[in-house]
Amino acid sequence: MATPDDILTLADYQIPIESAVLTGVIPDPAWCDQFNDGLGKELGWTLEIITAMDPNVNVQPYAPILTTESLACPTRHWRDFENTEFSWSQAENDKSGEYHGTLHMDAHDVIKRATIKFLRRTKNQFRIQWSGVSDLQWPESPDENVEFSLTTTAIFSGIIVSGNAEESSEAFRARLDRYLDADDFEQSDIQLAAEEMKTGLKKLVPWKLSRANRAASCSFRPK
Repeated sequence: MATPDDILTLADYQIPIESAVLTGVIPDPAWCDQFNDGLGKELGWTLEIITAMDPNVNVQPYAPILTTESLACPTRHWRDFENTEFSWSQAENDKSGEYHGTLHMDAHDVIKRATIKFLRRTKNQFRIQWSGVSDLQWPESPDENVEFSLTTTAIFSGIIVSGNAEESSEAFRARLDRYLDADDFEQSDIQLAAEEMKTGLKKLVPWKLSRANRAASCSFRPK
């Protein structure tokens, strides 16, 4: 949880930060093969900063949310995010074509340039600084090249590994161990996705999926 001193400076506004979370996700490779031409199987990281409306400010933009997926752990150990820096100088990633980051208020605006610094670590919490430039859809009128900066503490929530219900716990763990040292994490039980529902002409009936087709996941919490 962010402290009262953690704020986002956006143009002339000082906006309290409500939460900052770093999460890793490994998609189901079978799903990627079937629906994404075999792409996107790798471990991906998301850093999301959520701000809150300040009751002491009469005029303020809708609470912004900053998100980036342009991070990568420098080693096989998540703790080594400490003392690392990430930056970009153009909106799109040359390799993926995706935007490096967005700043959402009334719309998803692209963060054109940014630098993110992971300063120090306490257990699974990283003190970070994030500064950059974004176009913004203000409530009054659009604005270009608006500067922002923030300092806050991001909590590393862990890694979610996706697969199907037919796979063993060991298979999920081995998928994580391709990218990070699995011994750095505590593994949850396999969680099955809710069964899908199929609409018939007269009533809604359950559509029973085979275990091989039923989505599942394991959460890996940092030790």
